[in-house]
Amino acid sequence: MGNAHEEAPRDPYDGGDENDEEEMEHVQANLVPVNLASIRFPRTVIGAGPVLRLQAAANGSNTPTSAIPTLDTPNPNLPGGDTGEINATISALATCVAKLTEKLSPGQVSRTKKYGAPKSREFKLPPRRFTTPDRNARLASVRDIMNTLFGITRDADILYKPLANTDEIRAFERDEGEGRGPTAPYLPDFSNIRGAWNHALLLLFMEEYTKKFTIQDEDEQDDISKMFLDRLLRLRKRVKGLMRLRLPDDTDAQLSQRYLARHTRVLREQRRNSRRNEIFETRSIITVQNVMAQRGEAKIIWEHLDSILETLGAGGMSSDESELEADGRKVYFVKRMGWRRRALTGRMTMIDRDRNVTTAYNNTRAGNPPRLRKQRNNPAETTRNALPGLPLNFYDQDWYNQLTDRQTKEIGAAPAVELLEILS
Repeated sequence: MGNAHEEAPRDPYDGGDENDEEEMEHVQANLVPVNLASIRFPRTVIGAGPVLRLQAAANGSNTPTSAIPTLDTPNPNLPGGDTGEINATISALATCVAKLTEKLSPGQVSRTKKYGAPKSREFKLPPRRFTTPDRNARLASVRDIMNTLFGITRDADILYKPLANTDEIRAFERDEGEGRGPTAPYLPDFSNIRGAWNHALLLLFMEEYTKKFTIQDEDEQDDISKMFLDRLLRLRKRVKGLMRLRLPDDTDAQLSQRYLARHTRVLREQRRNSRRNEIFETRSIITVQNVMAQRGEAKIIWEHLDSILETLGAGGMSSDESELEADGRKVYFVKRMGWRRRALTGRMTMIDRDRNVTTAYNNTRAGNPPRLRKQRNNPAETTRNALPGLPLNFYDQDWYNQLTDRQTKEIGAAPAVELLEILS
């Protein structure tokens, strides 16, 4: 047997405390100072515009305080700061987070315009759509299964399908579902969306849906069934629109050409609306990021711009019309909104100028480049009606004074709000 007091084998990775200290001194002696100013970190979408100031500050007057509380500086005489000051700091930070959480959603800024304006036949607000990522995914799955069931790839393809046989539908309804039901190729009954024929199609649809997706509960099943019927309503609207375009002695080629022209006009209007929504979302990101990043007077200004933007909503953004320049580039000329106060255009321009379109290395960001929007000396007038329920000083004074008593009542202007004078 070996000696009980024999020394244990030496760990080759254990250099000992003394060697560790020597190595640490050697490493510290050879450290090269890092110039943090030379490191380029990724930037957000803000910071490209000039510094904004309040006109009151430029004249030496007192400036208003920010709506978000400022943080007190800890007592330098105490090692960790006073406990009361630390608690106050934590409370202020919690307030900031709570206010910003109301404006931020995962991945992007999402705004909800408070539509509390009176009903009006002449001045209408744009429609609101409530959606979530989960609902979007469910809608996509419903669309895919329905496309497979009907043998289409998009809504317009339903126009090339024959209508369901009326005699078969009536026989099926007369037998209360006991007769011959829908068979492939499946065709919906557009004359009675909630009839027995489409209910049989719904059962076939749910059978195919459950083969690929899991339905969690009865509420989700009801929601999917409603999506199915809503899609049938949209398809029926397409078919009826085509039938209304048919003229006496019209050939199929003439009908298709007439429908294509109308469809192109609708798409042009949809693209215009999409551009306004995109402009609103981009401006919202810019204002909210500046509210988070700025301090003092700059923070007050961006809170003010953010409030104006949220009040206007997507419907308050200017429309534009596209044209090709001599070099082939597409530019968008902004249309004039005669009902909107001209001073608000300058505030929207302040937001747009702060958009940063380059990366940390001054390269163009990936994705589609920003649209080149230009102002003309005599811009075209937008054909959209004014938005109701905005603050009184958001409307052009000359335009508002020309309204009749009925129009003034329908526009339902809210009390005027304070508009800060901003210098750039």
